[in-house]
Order: sequence, then structure tokens, then C-alpha cells
Amino acid sequence: MNSRFKINIHSGDVEFEGSENFVNEQIQNLHETIKFIKQSAAKTSLASIPPLTETPAEENQADQHHAGESDDIPESSGEWMHAFTASISEQDKALVAGMFVQKSSEKNDFKTSEINGVLKDHGFKLSNPSKSLNDLVLKKLVFQTRKEGKLKFLRVSKPGEARIAELRAGDS
Repeated sequence: MNSRFKINIHSGDVEFEGSENFVNEQIQNLHETIKFIKQSAAKTSLASIPPLTETPAEENQADQHHAGESDDIPESSGEWMHAFTASISEQDKALVAGMFVQKSSEKNDFKTSEINGVLKDHGFKLSNPSKSLNDLVLKKLVFQTRKEGKLKFLRVSKPGEARIAELRAGDS
């Protein structure tokens, strides 16, 4: 069963979608997410944060991807990577590449080798891709979704998506 939790902060939507357990886990960590949102809102002069609302998964799924949202990702990884300045950090490059791979993935996640491949295709070489992704996990910008043997699969978190939006806007 898929669940969805959505917070609209003057169209800066924050959504948790996935299994009921995943959504409940994100809701338990909501305090940290709201803290991050308030810090981001202060930077962009948003005056207030509206109350939290929960919408059922059956509600109109079409509103998940509005035209012009910052998470609209082109089909070409080159076009996506070009949307960011070349001077972003290795961690940010890994985060941006992770979002691209995740959005084109059937299971909405990614692994280190996929990130490395996308970056290499565009002339970026991370000194240590695994370390970059582990640091992003510690910063709660990505999280592990599953593990197959020794292979870890990750997903960009809502704070990670907010970081990508900042990078895309040019705030590095």
C-alpha cells in the first residue's frame, strides 16, 4: 500500500510518498524536516509556514508534478547536469546525479556506480564516490532504501531535493 504526506509551503511542496512504514518514518523525523524548511524559508523571505495537511494516496496523483516545478528533470543527463554550475562541490555533483538517476529509475532509487557513470559521461570524476554519498547520508540529503547483498540503493530526501533547488537557483 502506498501512502502520501504532503506539506505545501507557498508552493514549495514537500511530499513523502512510499510504503506506509516509510511515510511513518519520515513523519517521525518531521521536526528535522520542518527545521530545515524554516531555515530555507528564512533565506527566501517566506513569512509563515501553513499548517500541515495529510492527503490520501488516492487523491489526484496528477498534482504530484506541476509544470515548472524545480524537480522537473529532463530526459537527457547532459541537459540536467548543465543546469548547475561546474563549481559545485563533489557531494553536490553526486546529489544532482543521484536525483537524475533516481527519477529515471524504475524503483525510484540509485546506486553509487550509476552516479559515477552519469558523472563520468559528462567529464566529472569524483575522487571517492562512496564517501561523497556516505557524507550525503550523514547530512540526511539521501537515505538508503534497500540493500541487495553489499549493494546499497539510495534515494534523495526532501532536504536533498531542497538543496538541489538551491543549487539550481545558483545558491551554492
